[in-house]
Amino acid sequence: MKKILTVILVLLTNLSIVDAGRSLPLNFEEQTSYIIPLYEKDRVVFDFDGDSHSIVLDEIKERRVEFDVFIYQERNKKIKEGEDRDAPIYAFADTVNLLKFDLNRDRIYDFKLDVLDFDQKKALIELTKTDETKEGVIGSPINSNPEKKSFIYNPWIWGGTLALFLIIIFGILLSKVKKDKTWSYH
Repeated sequence: MKKILTVILVLLTNLSIVDAGRSLPLNFEEQTSYIIPLYEKDRVVFDFDGDSHSIVLDEIKERRVEFDVFIYQERNKKIKEGEDRDAPIYAFADTVNLLKFDLNRDRIYDFKLDVLDFDQKKALIELTKTDETKEGVIGSPINSNPEKKSFIYNPWIWGGTLALFLIIIFGILLSKVKKDKTWSYH
């Protein structure tokens, strides 16, 4: 009986119940694009410009996939004051919006991450090495679909919305004045 308990204890101590995902190393010197199925907590690791970078699939939500992006991880490189190498950058993408990465901050996107498909359990992503000139956002190493952001900051959209709002308010006030006015006939 004592031997059986010892065997059970040894087996239980060797079992690891860890909620950690796989680590998938990518080599962009061999090929420029990878299509990878990722589950939650899976990580892709790759080297670029002398640094090691990783992207972790943090969570799959109903309409988007959330990632933790770790860049500039080499300890021997200088970093800006206040920059934390260990803090991830939180980003998300879906089948419409993709992520672009300027890892060495030279105003040229080095990689793009495109979510091809996803469900509750896994996401199919494509990570591609690119060489696309960066426009718009200054200083950010990650840009999520800049075309969509331009709609939000379009002054014509805001001006038209304000004009429509003022016309509706004017119409409501005018109808209120007409209702309150009494007519008398002599």
